[in-house]
Amino acid sequence: MFIELSTPSTSNPLGQTKYLDVIAKAFNTKYSINFDKSKMSSSYLISEKIG
Repeated sequence: MFIELSTPSTSNPLGQTKYLDVIAKAFNTKYSINFDKSKMSSSYLISEKIG
């Protein structure tokens, strides 16, 4: 499973709480599942810079 997310900075979005809601909504929209943003952590997800 993967999503693509554009951010204005080069820092890892998984380490910033302001992006957790956006990440959860992107997974929920793409895969029709219910990700809870409060249970997401970088130990379960991998962030990869493209470009």
